Amino acid sequence: MKIDFTGGTLGGAGNALPDTTIREDWKDANNYRAGLRWSTSPTTQWRFGYVFDESPQPEEAVSPLLPDADRNGVTIGYGHNGPGLGFDVALMYLDFKERSRNRSFDDLEPTFFGTYKTQAYLLGVTVNW
Repeated sequence: MKIDFTGGTLGGAGNALPDTTIREDWKDANNYRAGLRWSTSPTTQWRFGYVFDESPQPEEAVSPLLPDADRNGVTIGYGHNGPGLGFDVALMYLDFKERSRNRSFDDLEPTFFGTYKTQAYLLGVTVNW
């Protein structure tokens, strides 16, 4: 990924920021998903799901910018679609596998060696009328 800086300054010192390239070398990866929808009445539904995503990112590209890793996720949702008003609420929990970086592509790039661990809670709400 090439990053072109135009006219910026570094630390207010008047120096133009240098262009840079971030090497990624991502590979093909798979993801797997399963879900279940359960209608408890003509106007309401519960939704449950599971996701597994493989990371396409090689160890050499892991950094604070994108500390990607294989991840498991579970979801739960509820929807109601009544006369005049409807809403959906969904919650997803993502647990990323712990990932360490101990090597780099070459000596020219910054090295962000370390161990990364991420968890995410995603909430979605939709209201319609």
